Amino acid sequence: MGGAFLFALQGASRCNSCMKATAMKVTHTHTLTKEAARARVQDVVPALVRQYGGTVSQVDAAWEGDAMRFSFRAVGHQFQGTLAATESHVVLEVAIPLPFRPFEGAVRARISQVLEELFSARPG
Repeated sequence: MGGAFLFALQGASRCNSCMKATAMKVTHTHTLTKEAARARVQDVVPALVRQYGGTVSQVDAAWEGDAMRFSFRAVGHQFQGTLAATESHVVLEVAIPLPFRPFEGAVRARISQVLEELFSARPG
C-alpha cells in the first residue's frame, strides 16, 4: 500500500505496553457486482506480502463468505482486520496498534488511493 504505510510501521514506537489497538475503517464505493468486487480485492493481501516481504511476517488471510479476515505482524506489532465486498462498497477494517495511531491519516489516504486505482483499472 505504499511508502506511507511502511513509514508508519518503521517510524512508530516499539512500546510493548502500548499494544491496545483502535479501529480504522476505509470504505470505497464501486459499481461492480459483489463477485467482481471480490475478484478485484482478493489478491491485495498477497500482493502486499510480495511488496513488503522483508517487513511483514506471519501473514494469514482467508475468505469467509464475502469477507476476508487477515492478520500480519510488522515491526513487532500484530495487525488484524477484514476486507469485505458488498454490492456497492468494499470495506476495509483494521485494528491499528496505538503506536501507529499518529500515522492513521497517511495510511488511510494510501489505502484509499490503492482502492481507487484498483477499481478504476479495467479488467485484464
